[in-house]
Amino acid sequence: TLVAHLLPRQAHNSITLVVLGDELYDSYMFRYLKQEAEVSRVLALAVSRPLPFADAVLSDTESALEVVEKLLAGGSPEEILGKYARAVLEA
Repeated sequence: TLVAHLLPRQAHNSITLVVLGDELYDSYMFRYLKQEAEVSRVLALAVSRPLPFADAVLSDTESALEVVEKLLAGGSPEEILGKYARAVLEA
C-alpha cells in the first residue's frame, strides 16, 4: 500500500527504491518489496546488523544518515554503497 501511494504506476520499473531497516520486523518489509510489490529494483539496506532479505549492511546509524543525504543529493546508490556498506554473506 505504501509503495502504491508513494510511486506513480509508471515509475515502478524506472527507479531504484532504497529502503532501510534496523529491526527484525523490517525484514518483512524487505521481503514484501522484493517479492510481492510491483517494484522492479529494490535495494534493501540493514543498519547495524544483517537482516533477512537485506542486500547490504550499513555499519551504524550515522552511516545510514550519510547514505540518505548522498542519495537525496542525487548520488548513484551503487557508488554510494561501495563506500558505506558491506554485502550480506549468504549462509
